[in-house]
Amino acid sequence: MNFVLFESVIGYYLVNISIENNPSTMYKPRETSNESNLQTNLKIKNFSFIPFNSLNHSVFNCKMIACGKPTTYLLEFLKYNLIREKHFNYLKTVDPNLGSNLKNLLNVQISSELQVLGITRILRERYNSNSFEIFPDGIILSLQKVSFLFSTGKIQDKKNISDRLIIQVSQLLLSADEEINTLSTICKEWSYFFFPRILEKNYRTLPFCMIIKFLLNRKVINDHCLSELNILTLNKDLSVDIYKNFKKSFYPPIDESEMYILNILTEKIISLLEMRKIFHFFLRSKVIESMPNLFHILGEFLSSQLISKTGSLRNLSKCPSSTLQILGSEKALFKALKSHSNTPKYGILYNSIFIKKSIHNKKGKISRYLSNKCSLAAKIDYFSPFHTFCYGKKFKSILTELLSLENDMGEI
Repeated sequence: MNFVLFESVIGYYLVNISIENNPSTMYKPRETSNESNLQTNLKIKNFSFIPFNSLNHSVFNCKMIACGKPTTYLLEFLKYNLIREKHFNYLKTVDPNLGSNLKNLLNVQISSELQVLGITRILRERYNSNSFEIFPDGIILSLQKVSFLFSTGKIQDKKNISDRLIIQVSQLLLSADEEINTLSTICKEWSYFFFPRILEKNYRTLPFCMIIKFLLNRKVINDHCLSELNILTLNKDLSVDIYKNFKKSFYPPIDESEMYILNILTEKIISLLEMRKIFHFFLRSKVIESMPNLFHILGEFLSSQLISKTGSLRNLSKCPSSTLQILGSEKALFKALKSHSNTPKYGILYNSIFIKKSIHNKKGKISRYLSNKCSLAAKIDYFSPFHTFCYGKKFKSILTELLSLENDMGEI
């Protein structure tokens, strides 16, 4: 006697089945002819049914079944019905993981064949009418409610949502930096043809774009424009210097099309810089919230790069310090292994302040210290139930002392 465990939104079914057919004609999911033959030859007897108590109870059981873990509610139901059955042969389940767990817990013979998929499909069609007695809204609305609660619960259970946001925002920052650098070089080259004396000094990107936009929109530069430049640059000496250079030198005339393109370039760069500030603030807040100790050692950029390399904070916490030390230098590592040369001493951690400030022959030693403390900080950030940054501050003070000690010994 074979039984099929059918998990529905409304409860659990344990169905006694018998197939009056040749065993060689097994069910194949993509062939409708075999499914119709199975539907005609399948003899179903509703052996037992147990409903769920509420929607929340249904969602909880759906979550456990999706993970392949049987609940106590299901185990008690199966024990009550299977133990008293004398001629019991197999219990058929769709999920093989659930079947293996039931086999270990109940000591019964389990089979998870492809034929069970067709049987459960037929059972779903036959027993959907029972949902109106338990859920008055009907099977469709109850399915929608359970699926909504199930999906929101699965999303809330995932701890790596903030990790994904950190990875995506760090990638956006890198792409924004590349675009800003490309557009700013083009803007500087174009503006050099019309305002060569202004580019004698190296200005930052944002004040340079604002000065170019200001000069393009002013046909005549007078003393009134000097006060506006003071407000724009927030530096009186810089505005006076720009004003004198503009007055002394001769500039070629600019066409309307050239002015239009330069205006578009400057506006685009300024908008990208503002967007980058917002992304940077968001990344900083998320890194402080999810990994405060690692943030105090490396900062938000290097922490986000480590997370993007490993995929999540969980994977980073599992990495030993030796793996964390060479993250980002995988190509150099495999090249060194092929050529039997020296392996790299650092990857992403090379951009850290500790390695940059260290002496050349001490960089490998400092990178080992740094990767050790970063590995400890990542483990504390992931496994600790309380978010605190005291460990990160302590690790940073230890690293600064080691750095000063190693540098002094290297100089001696």
